[in-house]
Amino acid sequence: MHRVTIFTDSASDMDPADADALGIRIVPLLVNFGSETFRAGVDLSGPEFWERMTSPGAPFPTTAASSPGEFKDAYESAFADGAEAIVSIHVAGVLSGTIKSAQIAREMLPDREIHVVDSRGASMAQG
Repeated sequence: MHRVTIFTDSASDMDPADADALGIRIVPLLVNFGSETFRAGVDLSGPEFWERMTSPGAPFPTTAASSPGEFKDAYESAFADGAEAIVSIHVAGVLSGTIKSAQIAREMLPDREIHVVDSRGASMAQG
């Protein structure tokens, strides 16, 4: 375990294998197709997303940020694994509520060193 653990979200489009190799943890955003909800990169891969998106009559997808509780759990897991600090880099705040969830989670852990960064970008420009 690295002393500092880096987090991002699935809007970074970072390959999970690359993230794992670099010790970067990805918090998944939610993708909704009609009444079905998936965690991006966990329950729904990129190719599966595009397959659903291009299916005839498929509902248009919507997205949602992970909750502050999900971020808090992810941060606590990193600290339990030995992290001393966290740098959490996320999709632009003007595009998503993700950074707000990360900031709320940081406030829920006031005795921990957590730095939440607005990338002011999305996809690979994010990280």
